[in-house]
Amino acid sequence: MTHAKRRQVRAWGLFAPLILIALSGGPPLAAQQHTRPLTAEDVACNERQLGKLLERLSAGKEIYLPPQLSTTLLLSPGDATAQYHGLVSTYQGFRLGPGEIPPTNPYEHYLAFTITGATRALFLNPARRPLPQVTLTRERSESNLVEPGGYFDIELSFDAGLHGAPLNINNFAEPRQGEAYNGFLATGTTSGRGLLQEGLFAPCHDKLTAFDHHMFAVLQRVVRTEPMSEYFAPDLEIAVFRGEDPHTYRIDFYSIYEEFEPRGRVSVEVTISWDESGRLGGGELRIFPACTVEGQLGCSNLRNAAMSVNLVGPVFGGRERYSIIQRAGFYASDLGPSEPSPLDFAALLANSTWNEPAW
Repeated sequence: MTHAKRRQVRAWGLFAPLILIALSGGPPLAAQQHTRPLTAEDVACNERQLGKLLERLSAGKEIYLPPQLSTTLLLSPGDATAQYHGLVSTYQGFRLGPGEIPPTNPYEHYLAFTITGATRALFLNPARRPLPQVTLTRERSESNLVEPGGYFDIELSFDAGLHGAPLNINNFAEPRQGEAYNGFLATGTTSGRGLLQEGLFAPCHDKLTAFDHHMFAVLQRVVRTEPMSEYFAPDLEIAVFRGEDPHTYRIDFYSIYEEFEPRGRVSVEVTISWDESGRLGGGELRIFPACTVEGQLGCSNLRNAAMSVNLVGPVFGGRERYSIIQRAGFYASDLGPSEPSPLDFAALLANSTWNEPAW
């Protein structure tokens, strides 16, 4: 080997780690690690972005008309394929009036979706400066598609523009070729200028891993909450994101009542243990106490209500009822949070493939 080639090899040895860091989108993981630590500002940035975006999304019912199913809208930071990944789930239980009985078995039904922004500009009108676009898309293979007009219709609205009409998608099955259009909406695109101005597509950091995104998907499908002092269950909006410690995840629950009345949020931190291969073990859920100032993050500010937090076992949407329930605590606006509760993810996921590492 010539002296010049030896110098090239030595130079590659010096700079290869830096190049690999740049290509991987974050600092390298140590052996047997699956997540990275975040800073307090990293976490706060994700919490702010998800909270603002949830204000623009709606899957609930403005008026309660029993028998009726409430919905839970869940949202998490995205990966290389989309800025945000979300899920809308119907509630396993009907809103019922006095003396009414459930009209059918209320299996949970799902509408999975992604939000992608600023991947390309809109050039339709040459007289206008090209505008960044935002796209709302349903994930067909992750959703329960239904014939419209029943109890399990899910419709998601996204107020994406400064002045334009909202984007809409639903879980209606696509009609076969030759059949009449039934109103199904699978995707929509519009200008995303307002979202960019709010910083909703600016990355907070580049420290999330494939394991984090797996955990977001699992938590979206197993975390649930129930009202403790309401006749009708409200609709829920839930943000799932990372905490500072590599073993912590954060969840914000927003209750949405009739006529879209918000009543604040309940914020929790979930600590999870796993082995070197990434199989989940035990954990703990801690509900944050009441906020002390307006606009504070990392605290709870639920008003005139109380809710319990539960984890449920995995189910096949549209076909199965969940029966495994782990009670994880409660928050009441007049009492504050309950004590931290132990969790057992190994038992919760034992009858599924969701605890089999895939990375």
